Amino acid sequence: MSYANITVLGNVGAKPIVRTVGDTQGASFNIAVTEKYKTRTGQMQETTHWYTVDAIGALVSNVIVPYIDKGATVLVSGFPKMDSYESKTLKSSDGKPPMLTRMKINISGFGGQLKLVSTKGKGATVQTSNTNPQSIPDDDIPF
Repeated sequence: MSYANITVLGNVGAKPIVRTVGDTQGASFNIAVTEKYKTRTGQMQETTHWYTVDAIGALVSNVIVPYIDKGATVLVSGFPKMDSYESKTLKSSDGKPPMLTRMKINISGFGGQLKLVSTKGKGATVQTSNTNPQSIPDDDIPF
């Protein structure tokens, strides 16, 4: 058995794209993660990495459509998939199109999760609810 998982905390780059096939909804959106560091010469450098997130099922209609929008900060965890493709717009120094790599994160599979950390310009909006264990009737306990 093998297992791969990636966790990314970043900002949503654009409104999610939602598609419906039959009774199943699917959505994809991009997350930007900015890396800031100093070079050996002491200059500050900034690089933005983009991740594509794919989701299907109830997660789309219950969480992504109503809450995820451009600028929202999200924490996603899921199965990583690397895609390499040739750029149609960029040219390298030798005049050939460079090969680009895209990391896709499938959050609908085993171990996938999505957490809304904050919406654009607002604080955290994630709410949790706890059920009082004493309020559960004995008939409903499965053991």
